Amino acid sequence: TSQEEPVKRKKLQVTTEEERALGAVPLALYSHYFRSARSPLLLSSAVGAVVASYGATIVQQWFIGLWTADTTMQRGLAYYMSGVVFWGVVASALTFGRALLIAAFSRRASRAVHDQLCDKVLVQASTSHFDRNPSSRLLQNFSKDLEQIDTSLPGSLRSASSSICTLAGAMFTIILATPSFSFLLPPLTWIYMKSLQYYRPVARELK
Repeated sequence: TSQEEPVKRKKLQVTTEEERALGAVPLALYSHYFRSARSPLLLSSAVGAVVASYGATIVQQWFIGLWTADTTMQRGLAYYMSGVVFWGVVASALTFGRALLIAAFSRRASRAVHDQLCDKVLVQASTSHFDRNPSSRLLQNFSKDLEQIDTSLPGSLRSASSSICTLAGAMFTIILATPSFSFLLPPLTWIYMKSLQYYRPVARELK
């Protein structure tokens, strides 16, 4: 009968609906990505290069401030010019080294994650898994996830490291200039974290 046909089609349907993970990315996943590179030396070198490049930029700005404060030019023009150029070259070299180290670390981690995905999706997966998921869906998700890991994640790491260093430097400077600001820091941090809880889901859904 016509009422039994949809029931039979539902029973014969093998392909399942595509599932989608919701919520924030767990910290364990980030930890797995960092551990996949299997190079603590490379990771520590990249972190050190990030901090050093930011420190060199601060020193250059401090040198420029020292130059502008010396209205009588007691140390001479050559002293300030050479200092600004020197720290500018150091900052540029460290920034270039930071980019190379982050790229090398991301390459190692991406290769390890690619091998693990290939092993679990293409080798260890059962036949029923391929029956429930069409090959087009597997290829699309596989290529999309790897593209995010290879291109978007390294850029996000660079942006996050720069933002953390900039924020830490600004907080340190403000507290050093105005010690009473340290009492306002905890409530401001709480407000920022609460605002972030509303912003992240919206930004994630828009992407």
